[in-house]
Amino acid sequence: NLQIDNDDVEPSGNPGARYFIEGQYVTNDDATWGNQMNNASWREIGFSSNLSPYAIGTGPSATNVGQPAIYAWAEIDSGVNLTEVITPNDGMVIIGARVSDNGNGTYHYEYAIQNLNCHRSVGSVTIPTGVGASNIDFHDVNYHSGEVFDGTNWNNSVDADSITWSTVTYDQNPNGNAIRWGSMYNFRFDSPSSPEAGEISLDFFRPG
Repeated sequence: NLQIDNDDVEPSGNPGARYFIEGQYVTNDDATWGNQMNNASWREIGFSSNLSPYAIGTGPSATNVGQPAIYAWAEIDSGVNLTEVITPNDGMVIIGARVSDNGNGTYHYEYAIQNLNCHRSVGSVTIPTGVGASNIDFHDVNYHSGEVFDGTNWNNSVDADSITWSTVTYDQNPNGNAIRWGSMYNFRFDSPSSPEAGEISLDFFRPG
């Protein structure tokens, strides 16, 4: 049951925007046969209006079978770097990163974290920022229609050279707003520090 804000897909208010949709198929024998990493597929769609989506059938928009939707980002933007993280005895989390020059002495850092099928989920994300991070933001899913999960936005804590975003702990609320399998959350900020190779830290939500 998908729900999208009308303002996010109204063509007149989002010139040049591109939209991608993912389907994830789950069967009982996937894990038994070791096929659990290839059960997501994506394709591009467009909107004539916020009530009229349509499939786009050319270019990168043909259905990309067995590939999570986050790969669409890298396919249309060569500046995107993707990293697959296999969590021990569990599943896969995919991290996307994109840095752009704001042209004013600062850089914009954009991250997307997709939990393909990690049961323990992600409850905390720490990203190095350098000194003077600003325009800190976060985007998650909006649970609806009686879903039991809590959709409260993550808090962020800013240190001298990093930002940590986190939801409540599993002990506080087992239905807290973790990045559960089949979900992707976004994290972003600006910083005067130029990009360099580094590491971010993801912490599990569910104990194990």
